[in-house]
Amino acid sequence: MNKNNTAILLFSRTATIEAREKPLAEGKQASESVAGFLIQHVKRLAVQTQLPVFFISEKEQRGISFGERFANAFEDIFQKGFERVVAIGNDCLFLTKQDILSAAKALETTPSVLGATEDGGAYLIGFQKNRFQKQTFENIAWQSENTFLELVDFFKSQDCSTYFLSKKSDIDIYADWHKTLQKVGFYIKKQLIRLFDIGFAPQAYCFLTPINALFLNTFLALRAPPVFLK
Repeated sequence: MNKNNTAILLFSRTATIEAREKPLAEGKQASESVAGFLIQHVKRLAVQTQLPVFFISEKEQRGISFGERFANAFEDIFQKGFERVVAIGNDCLFLTKQDILSAAKALETTPSVLGATEDGGAYLIGFQKNRFQKQTFENIAWQSENTFLELVDFFKSQDCSTYFLSKKSDIDIYADWHKTLQKVGFYIKKQLIRLFDIGFAPQAYCFLTPINALFLNTFLALRAPPVFLK
């Protein structure tokens, strides 16, 4: 894999803004803590790939609509000299380092890569620079149940093949945790439950069964080192 020509775009709002825009937990403090955990989690995955990573939050984003800001983020990275970009967000806990590396590897020979979410969105979008059509890309029905299908059509219209990753669940609203917490690993689950408890939000426990008392009563401090991105 030619790492010098492939970059990762982590397109996300900061934890404060993410918590304000998406109800990830009960209460402002808990929601912001959960959002911060999700962002740091995906940052660590991205850095572990050893590919160049660009974290573009609302502080660096340019444009009014989501599509315009997203398209501008891709354009900014392509203008830095990269030939391939893999974009990920912060809302899929089932994304792995291997998913990102598989996408990057596929882009060496395949023009585009997509990972679908169960609600019709996409948790990963990657393509080669010569497949970037800015105006069409920004006008896709972003953040809707049709996003993935429109992305498929976007690449089909260019007569290019697409490498598809497995479908995964993501987190858009508080209720989405019911399914996610039953599937994530032990360590992540305990950290999340600790964060849900911030601000004393007893509602968090109504959907956590069959998680046993060990998860509910054992809270681990978040001790992961901070991630510094270039």
